[in-house]
Amino acid sequence: MGGTIFMKRLLIASLILLLAFGITLYIKDQTIAADAPHTTTQSVFCNSCHSVHRAWGTGLTKSATNANLCLSCHAISGIASTKRLDATMLATPGISGTSHRWDTAMPTAPTTPTSQYGLKAASELPTGALKSRLGAYNNVITCSVCHNQHGQASTPWDPYAPASGNGRHFQRTSNELNQMCEECHAYRKAATSGTDVRTYDETKKSHPVVKNLTSDVNANQFVGAAPLESALWNYSPQTTAPRYHEGGGGDTNKTNNIVLDSSSKVRCLSCHGIHYTDSSSGTVDGP
Repeated sequence: MGGTIFMKRLLIASLILLLAFGITLYIKDQTIAADAPHTTTQSVFCNSCHSVHRAWGTGLTKSATNANLCLSCHAISGIASTKRLDATMLATPGISGTSHRWDTAMPTAPTTPTSQYGLKAASELPTGALKSRLGAYNNVITCSVCHNQHGQASTPWDPYAPASGNGRHFQRTSNELNQMCEECHAYRKAATSGTDVRTYDETKKSHPVVKNLTSDVNANQFVGAAPLESALWNYSPQTTAPRYHEGGGGDTNKTNNIVLDSSSKVRCLSCHGIHYTDSSSGTVDGP
């Protein structure tokens, strides 16, 4: 009799624990992977990326590397095929490629303003999310260094991004002022006097950034108010001043619009792209 009661109590306790565990997993799924399309509504579950036992990756992931995990979905045959990426897209600046690399290590030794691409060493970065994620991936710039696959709360550069939810690019930190770009490519910030960008006189300089095209004008920076003068350059007025500038003359290509920050200032991504960038203003960049 006593044994039967004990077994019933054990069974009830087990069921309660199982229910609590299930509720915990559900809540965790809703709070961690909260933003579409990385949600259960798109058939993306915790175990889509993670494995409790015999996991290949250090984050209990199903792939050994972060990039391979992302590319398992962002592939021609994957569930994220509309945003596909593959190794052929990796950029070799000035030669080929359409995407920022996701397989290259940051410098390890202390750097100078002449370092390649204006990069600082990972150890020289300010303490924060990017430095922390670099440490987690052996100082390799990979997908989850710049992207937070679990949420889209941080503000992106994209002027067409919604105020919340899907379409905010899963930014690791806010990037509306190109903070992420400047944190790694620190020697190309506005306050830096020298970088490895060569100009007309063969000295190491950088195109002016964090400058207003209409008010910060002198012979060493910009010539007049161009290209914001619609009469001269046939551009239509800014549709959401001062955030970005639409192309005129019936041009519906958003890729070649001049994108400025919230103070109408030039930033890194006014001229550069991160993914799907083919360096042709005549085509629409995209997967």
